Amino acid sequence: MNTQIIKEFEINQSIAKVWKSLADPADVVTCVPGASITEKVDDKNYKGAVVTNFGPIKAAYAGDIEIVELDEANYNMVLKGRGLDSKGKGSADMLMNGELKEEGGQTQVKFTMDITI
Repeated sequence: MNTQIIKEFEINQSIAKVWKSLADPADVVTCVPGASITEKVDDKNYKGAVVTNFGPIKAAYAGDIEIVELDEANYNMVLKGRGLDSKGKGSADMLMNGELKEEGGQTQVKFTMDITI
């Protein structure tokens, strides 16, 4: 199953302040319901877990997160994740693209996640 999730929102803060928070995995994971970082492997690789619902189905995954790109000059980021179901019945892959833009003193945030389960 493939799905795409797009989230767009405004934050009433400078783009530099928003970038600092969103580019820090330990900070941003607190904004993702059901997600946690379980280990920092190095500056670009982490181990984590996520529990989520897909309609009536509850799934728990443990896996790896890689920071593919953190382009502070253009305020773009790309993350890849791969997880295995805790019951060993499947896997999930995620590619997330994030971009920030400053407009009128506010920061526009857009995340696009392509998820394959």
